[in-house]
Amino acid sequence: MRKIILLCLCIFNLSLAQKKDQIIFYFDTNSFEFSSSETKKLDSIIGILKQEKNYILTIEGNTDKTGNAEFNKKLGQNRANAVFEYLMNAKIDKSHFKFVGDQKTFYVSNEDSKNRNTILHIDYLDLIFDPSNKIENKVETDGIQVTAFTNGVSDLSITSYFSAENMIRDNVYAIDNQGNILESDGMFQICDLQKTLDSTGEYYEIKMPARSGKVIDTKMTVWLDETNEKGEIVWKNTEIEIKSDAKNEYYIFKVPKTSKSCIRINLDKRCIYKNDCETIYVSTYRNFKFSEIRLTNATFSAKINDSLFVFTKDINTPISKASIAGDIEAYGSRGTIQFLLSDCKLTRNKQKIKVYQLLNSSLYHINGKPINEKKKEVKKQKKGFFTWLKNLFN
Repeated sequence: MRKIILLCLCIFNLSLAQKKDQIIFYFDTNSFEFSSSETKKLDSIIGILKQEKNYILTIEGNTDKTGNAEFNKKLGQNRANAVFEYLMNAKIDKSHFKFVGDQKTFYVSNEDSKNRNTILHIDYLDLIFDPSNKIENKVETDGIQVTAFTNGVSDLSITSYFSAENMIRDNVYAIDNQGNILESDGMFQICDLQKTLDSTGEYYEIKMPARSGKVIDTKMTVWLDETNEKGEIVWKNTEIEIKSDAKNEYYIFKVPKTSKSCIRINLDKRCIYKNDCETIYVSTYRNFKFSEIRLTNATFSAKINDSLFVFTKDINTPISKASIAGDIEAYGSRGTIQFLLSDCKLTRNKQKIKVYQLLNSSLYHINGKPINEKKKEVKKQKKGFFTWLKNLFN
């Protein structure tokens, strides 16, 4: 028998009141599809989970001994993943799952057979911080420093979103919960299964450098993430106090704990023209599938769709000679598309915001080679004697 552990939880030296549930879902031989009865069981559990806030989920995918080891391992993975995907599709927040190592990794053990099933373990946690038994935890990524205290071994990590590539990859953009474009000075995520706390048991302590080594912008405020009706990550402003170091090079602040294992944080301000910030839209006539996009002297804010991107810049910074560079990947290789804003058509939308449009008649470069789609079309049309003769008399 193979037991596939999709997710696991390790709590060490933590004071808590804890309730546990175990739900078993059964499958037919060599199958990882749910029967109608098992689907109803899943739906009832989802209803319970959406009413709870503080819990951790662990999933085991099991098989009997009828198949060989490799077949059973794959089948167990599929059964565990079937439960996981069902819960994710039902909008169960991913922060309630704790992965070990790579999120696609499954762990195999040789415990007694539990036959053809998947077991969902639910640990309801009521964490109680014990200040007399605290352990200091520190972590730093891309200059962001987080200091926190727990009652046990911490699993603290930081993911930064300082580049368009990371933002596009994870669909995390500088847009607030009212649809306004934000100018960001730093965006990141803190994760810790143990609900990392400071010395009072209530906060993360954060020290974050100003963008590109500049001094901090006193107009920036702390924004925390929330999910809108479309399932998109947006930002909600807070009144969290921000301090600075003596040289004004770091933002220093505390963020309250939440019931989630991960929390996203953004240092932002609304980009309003009168506040020395300008919003710029760049559109392309085709979808180049950019994995990264950059505009000279501007900061990437969001991808609206596959051919429309938003940047913010200081109102006093000229960009008439600025260029756009976007990275693309095709056929296993990576290239760069580059064009000047001066080669784009400039329009304004209903809010009077500048929109630079790369048209099919615009000149752009791929890995330094000039491309002009309009000229390519004309050349293609002029091929052949009769086409030439027709164009001659028209």
